[in-house]
Amino acid sequence: MFCNIGGKIKGLARIIFIIEAVFAAIAACIFLFDEDTILIGFLILIGGFLSAWISTWILFGFGELIEKTTEIANNTKTTTATAAQRTENFSAEQCENVDSDINVVTDNNVTDPQPQTGICQLCNSESHLTYCKIKDNLGIRYRNICDECIAKHNAIPAKK
Repeated sequence: MFCNIGGKIKGLARIIFIIEAVFAAIAACIFLFDEDTILIGFLILIGGFLSAWISTWILFGFGELIEKTTEIANNTKTTTATAAQRTENFSAEQCENVDSDINVVTDNNVTDPQPQTGICQLCNSESHLTYCKIKDNLGIRYRNICDECIAKHNAIPAKK
């Protein structure tokens, strides 16, 4: 009963359009048979079809909106389940093989905040480094980065 409700609403919009168009055609035919009301008959025919078409836009659009929202929700469920499955399948051995040069630091595991010389954890250039807080598409991270990357990524120097 409630499965594919968006498609059912769109189907209802089509049925309402057909009913309105048929009534417009019948009303137009009644006026077209009288010589005095031929112009009114043509206006009812054209206006009736036009109003039937326009009046079903909102209902059809609402059905389309529900259909697309359901599709997005189903895709999101699939994506979330797939991501969770990938995370579960990520073994400890694979974690050990991750590039150790990149050190993501959390608030609970803060490294030495003092400036040092070394390789920038963002651009891999060797220069003076500052321990900074960076916000990007992965979230908030703490990295040892060069002065150019501080300016480029609007990083905030972090304190312990």
